[in-house]
Amino acid sequence: MPTPSLLIVPSRWKTGSPGKLYSQIPTNGNGDFNVTGVVTGGTSIGTRVNNIGYIEPITTSGTPRLDYYTSSGVPGCPALLVEPSGTNLCLQSEDFLTTWTPTNVSATTGTTAAFTAPDGTTNADLITATSNGPSFIGQNLTIASGTYTISVFAKAGNYGLFRIGNVSSVARAAWFNLDAGAVTGTVNGGTASMQNYGNGWYRCTYTSTGVVTGSPTVFFAPSDAPNSTNAVSGSSIYFWGAQLETGSVATSYIPTTAGTGSRSADVVSVSGAVSGSIGQTEGTIYAEVDIRNVGLGEGSIVTLFQASNNYVEILRGTLNRIQASIADSAGSTNLTTTTGFITANSIYKIALGYKSGEFALYVNGTQVATSSAARTIGGLTTVRLGSYSTSFIFNDRIRAAALYTTRLTNADLLLLTLPGNNTYLPQAVWDNYLSRPGNSEVPDCLYTRHADLLDV
Repeated sequence: MPTPSLLIVPSRWKTGSPGKLYSQIPTNGNGDFNVTGVVTGGTSIGTRVNNIGYIEPITTSGTPRLDYYTSSGVPGCPALLVEPSGTNLCLQSEDFLTTWTPTNVSATTGTTAAFTAPDGTTNADLITATSNGPSFIGQNLTIASGTYTISVFAKAGNYGLFRIGNVSSVARAAWFNLDAGAVTGTVNGGTASMQNYGNGWYRCTYTSTGVVTGSPTVFFAPSDAPNSTNAVSGSSIYFWGAQLETGSVATSYIPTTAGTGSRSADVVSVSGAVSGSIGQTEGTIYAEVDIRNVGLGEGSIVTLFQASNNYVEILRGTLNRIQASIADSAGSTNLTTTTGFITANSIYKIALGYKSGEFALYVNGTQVATSSAARTIGGLTTVRLGSYSTSFIFNDRIRAAALYTTRLTNADLLLLTLPGNNTYLPQAVWDNYLSRPGNSEVPDCLYTRHADLLDV
C-alpha cells in the first residue's frame, strides 16, 4: 500500500495549544488547518466531550472541536466534530430555579456528588413532583411553528420515568425510562432518542413537526407510567442542559443564561502549501466517519477544491447515501450507492479513486459505484473537512482522512475501506511506534496512536 501524501487525524488536546488537525507523513506538520466558528470573547459557544468524558466549552478562536463521546458513555478516540450554526432558544439552560415555571413540582440544587452534571460541576437540579396529578417544570417561549428538537440531560433520582413535551402531552410529547435507558413512547408522531453520557446521565431528545408557542412551550415532567400525564408525588429526577433548536437533529449542547446562546458553523480548511499533497489529475481520498445522524441533506466530508466547477468531493448525499462528486468546466459526475445505505450510530470507511475515465467509490470494503466519465481535473488548492465552503455542513464526526497523489488500484481501495483493516498506514509508522520501549503492539485507537507518534 502506498504512503499517503497527507494523513489527517484528530490530535490529543494540549494545554495552552489549540492542537493541530493533521500531520504530513512521516513528521512534517506544515500547513495546519484553519478553523473558524468559535469566537474568543464573543457569544458563539461550541462544546465538546473532552477526554475524561465531561462536556466543556471551546471558546478560543481557531480551535478544532475534537469530541471524545461514545455511545457507551465512556470517552473514546477523538473525532473532529463539524456542525452547522445553531441556537439554543431555551433560557437558563442549566438553572431550573430561574426563568423556569414549576407546576406541582419543587426544584432544588445541591453540592453532593449526586448533583454532578455532565460538565463535571455540581450544578444539576433535582425536580420533585409534589402531586399525583400533572407535574412539570416548563418555559414559555415565542417561536414560529415548525420542526424543532427539544433535548435535556436527565438522570434518575428516586424515580426514572419522565416526559418531554410541547404545550401538552396530548399535543406533542415523548416518554423516557432513565433506569432502562429506553424511549417508551411518543404521541402525534415525532421521534425520540437517548444517548448515554455516563454516570447515569442520558441526553433525551424529542423532535416533532408543528411545535408551537404555548404555555409551556417546553416542559419536562415526571410520569407515573409510560405515556401517562400524571406523576407519583415525591418522585424526583435530575435535570441539566435543556435545549430547544430548529431542525430535526439535536446538535451539540449550547449553554445559555439570561438570553439565547448560539454556535457558529465549524469551517475547517487548509490551502496553499498543502496543494503539493493533493493528487491533481489523479488521486485518492480516504475518510473514516462516525455517522450519528441520518435523514439530513447533503453534507461534505472531504473536498479538494479550486472553484465551484473544479473540485473532487466525498459526501453524505441525500436519501442516506454515501456519494462522490467530481466536477470540471464541462459538468459534474456523481457516484453514489444505489440504495439507502447509511444507518445511525455507525462507522463508515470511504475511499474514492479518481482519474479521468477511471472513477471508483468504495465503502466498508465494497465497491458501490464506478464511472468512466471524462473529467479534466487539476489546479486543486484547498482541502476542506466537513463542508463544501460555508455550506453543506457534514453535521457529524470525522475520525480520520488521508490523501494519495495517485489513483490507487481497486484492490487497494478495498483494503483501505475494509472494516478493521488499517493497511493504509505506512509500514514506517508502525515500525517506528513498535520500536519504542514498552510498545509491544499498536493500540486500538488509530488517532491517539498517531498523535502519540507524530506529536501533532
